[in-house]
Amino acid sequence: MAHAFAPVRLLLVDDHKILLDGMTAMIRKNLDCEILGQALSGEEALAQVERLQPNLVLMDINLPGINGLEATKRILQRWPHIKVIMVSMHEERQIIAQSFQVGAKGYLMKTCPMEEFRLAIQAVQQGNCYLTPSLTGLMLGGHLPPPDQVKDRLSPKEVEVLRLVTSGHSNKDTALQLGVSEKTVENRRLALMKKLGLNNLALLTKYAIRQGIIELDP
Repeated sequence: MAHAFAPVRLLLVDDHKILLDGMTAMIRKNLDCEILGQALSGEEALAQVERLQPNLVLMDINLPGINGLEATKRILQRWPHIKVIMVSMHEERQIIAQSFQVGAKGYLMKTCPMEEFRLAIQAVQQGNCYLTPSLTGLMLGGHLPPPDQVKDRLSPKEVEVLRLVTSGHSNKDTALQLGVSEKTVENRRLALMKKLGLNNLALLTKYAIRQGIIELDP
């Protein structure tokens, strides 16, 4: 039995007015969506969501004031039924991972063809997630363990080591903060990687973001 989905009511968020207008024109021409409005900042996005009540937001990440990640988090805290798809130029694993962590259901590159926008919107409407295919290999380049409660798997001391080494601190800085030697820090980092089944620092950092141990700076 086919499912009927609510008509797509879109809010577009980007800090570049020319790009925003271009996206608006392309979506109106090619997709069966109602565009309710635009926003040029995170704060304006929150106000527009409250005023217009869209069911889908296409959200840029680099915004003046609060960024797109924080805006998404706040939107979903107040209106959990709204779907958010990030539309960005960022290709970094950490940013993509945190986009999904804050609740986004899709991640598109701004350079994507309009067909990908259609596929992403359709997937999200159906309750699925969507990631630009060109980024799939990047995100699947290493194995991540399934989500779990870190405190049940790692000791408080291990969590602190994980937080420091994945926040950009050198072994020397981490050693000073923990009051141990650099060799001890290195040994603990390697032990963490072995315990979690992760074979490089990038995956360890991705795990820390996913578990809420660290966050990207706004």
